[in-house]
Amino acid sequence: MDTPAKQASSVFSWRFWENLFLSLSKKGKAFLSRIEIKVAIRGGVAAGLSWFIGVWFSQTLAHPNNLVSGIWCVLTAIVVLQSHLGGTYKAAWLRFLGVILGSFVGAICTSAFGAHPLTLGLSVILTISLLSLLNLKDSIRIACMSLSVVMILWGLNSSISPWTFAFFRTIDSVLGILVAVVVAHTLWPSEATQIVRQQMARVLNLSGKMYRQMLTLEGSEEEFKTHYLKILNEADSLIVTSREFLAESKLELLIKSSSTDRWENLIEEIEKTFQIVQNIQGYRQYHLQRIFDEDLSRHLAQVINVSELAFQELSRSLLTGETLESMSHVLVAADALYLDLERFRATRATRKFNFEDLENYFVFFFNLKQVVDELVEIEQKINGLNKSE
Repeated sequence: MDTPAKQASSVFSWRFWENLFLSLSKKGKAFLSRIEIKVAIRGGVAAGLSWFIGVWFSQTLAHPNNLVSGIWCVLTAIVVLQSHLGGTYKAAWLRFLGVILGSFVGAICTSAFGAHPLTLGLSVILTISLLSLLNLKDSIRIACMSLSVVMILWGLNSSISPWTFAFFRTIDSVLGILVAVVVAHTLWPSEATQIVRQQMARVLNLSGKMYRQMLTLEGSEEEFKTHYLKILNEADSLIVTSREFLAESKLELLIKSSSTDRWENLIEEIEKTFQIVQNIQGYRQYHLQRIFDEDLSRHLAQVINVSELAFQELSRSLLTGETLESMSHVLVAADALYLDLERFRATRATRKFNFEDLENYFVFFFNLKQVVDELVEIEQKINGLNKSE
């Protein structure tokens, strides 16, 4: 145990302060890497910039109410700014359409019928009906808000043309949209496709874990069921959220060489593989290992090892964007296994088992072959994505 004298002297040593700095730096990076902190900083920057730009621009153009411009710039920027670029693009486009149409309808209705609660209600009905016919239902809320702002502001100050209010309402929103897009690109830009990469890589890892647990008979039956349900729920959640992110990234992918079709195909392939892995639980459920002889068990163990490694390699390739060499080691191990299966059948060793055992036996090897085929298919799709980006 260090004496007080030694502890005091260590405080004045270079190593002590170096270790303290490294420790604080590590904790600081972990703190800043949390998505909540990043979102908070981006939101704060977007709000401050949009307020400053909105007020300055409205003063430059002699807006009758500078504060209103600042408010709408801030609100637009906050609403448009999402956790990833795809979501930001989608929100920006929907808000832009809504503002344009809402402000236009608001200016027309105000010019024709004035500002009155009844007029406002009828104008909102007209706007909702119009956007529904144009199949722009996602822009209805912001269009109705823009319409209301134009009509209400004109009611407070009828000396100014409603078209002036409509013009500034549009400008305020466009400025807020631009601020949100710029902030999304400059501060920790997070692409939806990158999130999909991370989530699909995680699903591949989970598939590999489930695959090994089923085939190596590790842990008790109760432990297996607990881990199985945990992996199943997490993988299902990741697949669902990946599809949601992909749906929001279509505008983002317009400026990239890849497409949503490639990503949708990859998600479908990984989901299919995960489902096939679930099917091989018959090995554990029906105690098929009692049918195998020593050679067949050895070849199966080899396939298990190389397939689990393949799941890890595919996951790593998705995360890093590196192109995989090939799945040749998996195919070689699988070919050796199926060659030994022919030898096993030729020995007529399966005759001593009943029909149900043999049925489960053949279903198991059919699913095992499907897993190997899917690994090769996923490799090709991942390589295609990595090369296109």
